[in-house]
Amino acid sequence: MLGAGHLDKNRRSKIYTCQNLNVFVKSNGGCSCARSPPLEQCSPLSAPRSSTTSSSVCWIVFSKTYASRLASTCSGVGEMVVEQIAAAAKDSTMKEEESGGDADGPAYVAAGDEEANDDKISSFERPRDDEIIAHHHQICAQEAEKFEFVGNKEPISVLAAEYESGNPVFKAKIEKLASLYGAIRRARGDGNCFFRSFMFSYLEYILETKNGAEVARVLKSVESCKRALIGLGYAEFTFEDFLAVFVEQLESVLPGTTSSISVDTLVDRCRDQYVSNYVVMFFRFVTSCEIRQRADFFEPFIYGTSNLTVQQFCKASVEPMGEESDHVHITALTDALGVPVRVVYLDRSLGDSGKVAEVNHHDFIPASSPSPEKSAVPPVTLLYRPGHYDILYAK
Repeated sequence: MLGAGHLDKNRRSKIYTCQNLNVFVKSNGGCSCARSPPLEQCSPLSAPRSSTTSSSVCWIVFSKTYASRLASTCSGVGEMVVEQIAAAAKDSTMKEEESGGDADGPAYVAAGDEEANDDKISSFERPRDDEIIAHHHQICAQEAEKFEFVGNKEPISVLAAEYESGNPVFKAKIEKLASLYGAIRRARGDGNCFFRSFMFSYLEYILETKNGAEVARVLKSVESCKRALIGLGYAEFTFEDFLAVFVEQLESVLPGTTSSISVDTLVDRCRDQYVSNYVVMFFRFVTSCEIRQRADFFEPFIYGTSNLTVQQFCKASVEPMGEESDHVHITALTDALGVPVRVVYLDRSLGDSGKVAEVNHHDFIPASSPSPEKSAVPPVTLLYRPGHYDILYAK
C-alpha cells in the first residue's frame, strides 16, 4: 500500500520523499507513513506545477504502476480523500498514455481541502511490519507442511538433479560432496530443521552403534540442564513434558532393552508431530539456558549479528518454534549436551585451499570434551545450504 502525508500548518511547506514506500509528499508537514525515516533524512524535491495554491493541498507523487491500484493510507490531522486521488490518478494516467508519455512515469495528484471533504474520507490501514512477517511465516509454513519432519534416506545424486540447471559453483561442490558422502536425509524447512536433523541423526547414531555409555552420559547432561533451567528461574512445569519425551526417545534406542526400536520405527516417531515438536522444544530450552548461563561468551556474537541483548535474543530467536538456527544455537546445544556436530557447507564460498570446488566443513566440539583426534568424525553430520539443514551420511 501507499503511505500518505499529513498537513501541519505550523511547518514550512516542502516536498519530501519517503524511501521506504516510494511515496513523495508535499505538504506543510512531511511524510508520516509508518516506516518513514526521520523528517530530516527525507530528500527535498521541487514541487510540481499547480494552479492550486491552498495550504491545505497535499501532493503525492507515485508511479503509474501504483496509480492503477491506488490504496492510500492516511494519518494525522490531514486525512486524504481517497476517491478523489484515485480518480485524478486514473485521469492523469490516461492523458499521459494518450500523449505517448511514459506509462511508468510519476503522476502528480492533489487532494483537496480535507476539512471540506470529511464526509468523503475513506481510510485504509497499511499492514504493520509484524503482520507482514506473520503472513510470510504462514506462507512458508503451508509450503513446509507438504514435507515430512524427516524424509527418507536418499542417494546424494538427488542433489545433483536438484541443481542440474543451477549455479555452477553448487554443481561443482555437489560433485565433490558425492565423493565423500553417499546419502542425504532431508528435514522439513520450517525453521526447526537444525533441531529436527540433530534429533534424528543423534538417536540414529546411538541405535546403530549400540552405545549404552553414550546414553548414560547424555542423561547426566540432561539432568544438569534441568537443574540449570530451574536455577535460571524457569518453572519446572514449563519444560518437564518436553524433557520427558526426549528421555523416552533416548531410552527407546538404548541397546539390549525390551523397548529397543528399529530405524524404521525411529523414522516414524520423528515424523510424529507430538514427539518431534516436543523434542525440538526441549532442545530450544536447553540452547537458551546454555546461552543465558554463558552470556559473557555469547554476547559478542549475538550483538554483532542481531544487535540484541542476550535476553532479547533468547526470547526472540531461540525459544520460539520456527526460528532458524545459526552457529550460536549449534555451539550452545553441543556444549550443553556434550554432543559434537559436523556441519558441511554447500554454498558459494571458497574451500580451505582457496579452490571453489572444495567443500568446507566445521566441527562443533563441546567445550567440555577432551581434545579429539584429528581423524575422529562427530556422531552427527549435517549439510547446510543457505537457510536450511539436512542430514548427511558418509560413504
